[in-house]
Amino acid sequence: MLLRQMEPDELVELGQLRYKIYVHEMNRPQAYADHQSQTIIDPLDATAVNLVALVEGRMVGTQRVNFLSDGRIPSYEEFYEIDTHPDHVQRSSICTRFMVLPEYRGTSIPLKLAVASYAEGLKRGCRFNYIDCNDHLVGFFERLGYVEKFVKHHDEYGHVHCMVLAIEDRDHLVRCRSPFRSVFDRYQQRRSQSINHSFESV
Repeated sequence: MLLRQMEPDELVELGQLRYKIYVHEMNRPQAYADHQSQTIIDPLDATAVNLVALVEGRMVGTQRVNFLSDGRIPSYEEFYEIDTHPDHVQRSSICTRFMVLPEYRGTSIPLKLAVASYAEGLKRGCRFNYIDCNDHLVGFFERLGYVEKFVKHHDEYGHVHCMVLAIEDRDHLVRCRSPFRSVFDRYQQRRSQSINHSFESV
């Protein structure tokens, strides 16, 4: 299994994966579904980091991260009731389009996608990540360290739980035994080594 950021020329394939899951499997209403090309590609893709999981060259899973420092998303900021203080907004991100083909949902792929998304947030200096999910995924995200803010109705996904992750809250990651904790510790160690090396070079 290969996990990496999507290349620009893979956007159509990514859109087809989304269509296969949202439309063919789940029968979800999708505002940006193109039924002729059987793709779902929306405006948030223009400024997003799309992570993809590939098995033998076939795209089997994906997660999208939008960093608000790269472009504001008023509709999601309102939906998640994100603090509008500029510093909070600039250090927040939103995860959407998190999906894996049915035959790979019981594997490590969903977790690896989530970990890759978390690592990208750390690298970008992000402090808060927002997601929403249906009932059956609440436990998965809580084990990662997300905390539920409230429940709302989403026009495309129905009854959803809006959740937030404090990316740098190590104490909370320890308490919930999040797999993100080891990622955070390695990041902090590398950063400390880099700072020490900088001082030694002066």
